[in-house]
Amino acid sequence: MTGIKALACASILSGFSFLSACGDGSAGDSRSSGLGYIPGYGFENSGYDCTGGGEANATPGGFWYTSGIGVYVDESGAFRIVRLADGSQDVGTLSVSGNAVSAAFAAFPKFGSTFSDGSFSAAGTLHGTFVPGATLDITDQITTANGTTSSESIALTFDLLYNCSSSLSFVSGNYYYNFQFSVSGAGSLSGRDPNTGCSMTGTVSIIDRSYNLYNVSYTASNCTGQSTALNGAQFSGFAYVTPYFYDSMSGYTSPPALHVLLDAQVGGTTYAENF
Repeated sequence: MTGIKALACASILSGFSFLSACGDGSAGDSRSSGLGYIPGYGFENSGYDCTGGGEANATPGGFWYTSGIGVYVDESGAFRIVRLADGSQDVGTLSVSGNAVSAAFAAFPKFGSTFSDGSFSAAGTLHGTFVPGATLDITDQITTANGTTSSESIALTFDLLYNCSSSLSFVSGNYYYNFQFSVSGAGSLSGRDPNTGCSMTGTVSIIDRSYNLYNVSYTASNCTGQSTALNGAQFSGFAYVTPYFYDSMSGYTSPPALHVLLDAQVGGTTYAENF
């Protein structure tokens, strides 16, 4: 989406831009997000089950990264392309033929933003090729609601973090940022933001136990003041876990963290959020 950037503007949704974490359901354990993750390293020291697809990766499913862009694909081909520079997301489902992929997708600006031409929505197509567990090369073309068109080619590399297995017991815990929410061992999600009055109720569910990707959905309610537009908004998307990291040479450590990639329709516009 070169040339189409999200422009920040005043957001009523800032109270729902959360995520740090504490606890995995066991006493005495603490977590935090916001510390750097080093792709592909440290799993041997993490004490976390990172067995999964491994050499058996046979689909475009995976976490794929290049500078400033992450592509998250589940085993059925559902994907989210996240651009860190503007927080926008492209959302769709890949069609696969051999090692070729193609898709039509919808593009959403970050909460409280528009694309650079003032559009609140965009649509696009992509095509490309992949080597399972290694590389993903795609070219996309996107057109905003106001008619601005751009395209880009992206070369991405597979991240072994995807091959960590998923577990509701591992993802359960109490999470904090601007407010607190909890995930139970059964996957029930609940929380409340004292700043906005917003409550959230939903679920976290496993997509494929062999891989580190979860479905997340929740509904906002009881929001007050400028956040009343969030009442009834249904958030949905992916989540994944970065396990405990320890580098034995430098002593660097990073606790486990939960990361979420979502979209929701608010006031007739669909926005993206990731944290």
